[in-house]
Amino acid sequence: MDMYLELLLGYIDKPSYDINNVYTVYINKEEKKYEVYLNEEYIGLLPLVRELSQKYPVFDALAEFNEINFDIFYNININKISEELRRLNIDPQNDLIPDLIFWESLNLSRVAPLLYDININEIFINGSEYPIYVDHRRYGKLITNIVLTKSEVISLIRLIEFIKGEGLDPLRGNMEADLYNSKIHYRLNIDGPQITYGDYFISLRNLRHLMYSLTKLINLGSIDVDLTSILIVSIYSLANIIIAGSPNTGKTTLLNSLLSILPNHIRKVYIEEARESLDLRRYGNHQVFYRLGKINKWSKEEQIIFTLRRSPGYIIIGETLTKHDVEILFYSISLGLNVATTIHTHSIDSLLKRWLIHEEMDPRIICDIDLVVIMKRDLDENRRYVDGVYTLEYKDNDVKIYRIKEISQRDYGLSILAEKLGKRLKLKYNDLLELFTFTKEKLSNGEIINYEEFIEFIKRSRRNV
Repeated sequence: MDMYLELLLGYIDKPSYDINNVYTVYINKEEKKYEVYLNEEYIGLLPLVRELSQKYPVFDALAEFNEINFDIFYNININKISEELRRLNIDPQNDLIPDLIFWESLNLSRVAPLLYDININEIFINGSEYPIYVDHRRYGKLITNIVLTKSEVISLIRLIEFIKGEGLDPLRGNMEADLYNSKIHYRLNIDGPQITYGDYFISLRNLRHLMYSLTKLINLGSIDVDLTSILIVSIYSLANIIIAGSPNTGKTTLLNSLLSILPNHIRKVYIEEARESLDLRRYGNHQVFYRLGKINKWSKEEQIIFTLRRSPGYIIIGETLTKHDVEILFYSISLGLNVATTIHTHSIDSLLKRWLIHEEMDPRIICDIDLVVIMKRDLDENRRYVDGVYTLEYKDNDVKIYRIKEISQRDYGLSILAEKLGKRLKLKYNDLLELFTFTKEKLSNGEIINYEEFIEFIKRSRRNV
């Protein structure tokens, strides 16, 4: 049955919420089901939506553009559809009707509500004729009431190929792309018949909510006040920070939260294969973004020289995956550059084993990392959290790991970190301990120490020496 025409009966006791006042979602917690329907007030518009979607050629308006992205594609078509509706004396209703027509014209009207649902972390299309699964921020993995036809799956792939300007890799059988505008931001991974058993598997990771304030993360139970205070002082010090964890544990979210408190004037150079970092340039933030896919064929030295010539204050490597990425990371640090990155691992021990044994990195260089943050995810509670914060020391020809638990003179790991940051800031241990404590006091009252206060504290401490 067409999901738009299904009646909303029997869902009184189920949690529900609206999407853009157009769709309603019902959650069946016991059966782990996610059901989405068009709101009843819009069902009467479906004949018009379908009629116009057949008449309106969404691709024709794009002939004048040499390069296209989804944002341009969407806005041009929405404007054209709105003009047509007004010519017919039909109220576009703040682009709600043009939006319905747009997705219907692409044969993707049943995918649209999932794309607009900010509560979804990831969408999984396991081939045609099978239900779509979603990873919900609150309820975890859920099966939806949406089953795409092969035609709809192909329509999604064709849209991505059009936006990206290239087709599915005929040899590798897969493709990665970003679907991004002011309303949605997804990273898509498409696996084709070349590497599957004849079907298309598509995952769409929602990148819209990769930004929480640090106070929000504390309130969510993702991190405590002590560790947050330590991370604030570290990011203001432009420390070398690794945020590590398994997939979907909140690594990029934490990194974005930390980077968001850095002052605008610090030049942040981002190198990413897929865009995940927040673009804050419109607010005066000094950011530049480079696509790793365009420069990853260069040698290690060429990539570092490329970065150095961009006068970076802080380098953010979107994701450190390969041995080549790791070499770039540590070579950058050895040149005195300040770097933050995310990396996949399930523990600090496995990360060091990989660096030391499989990737044969020099332990002395590894210890130039100031902080390693390990992220975890509790699947039962669907909660992402900081499992541990560590610092490293080169001692007895080996890498020593110290866990930092609290802001206290008794915490040996904190003293090792303070020694590292002290060299950067030219501060003594007691001054840094006082800075950590001051940051914690403000955070306990719901305030984050700003960069000006941080600098003023350092200047005052140096004057008192």
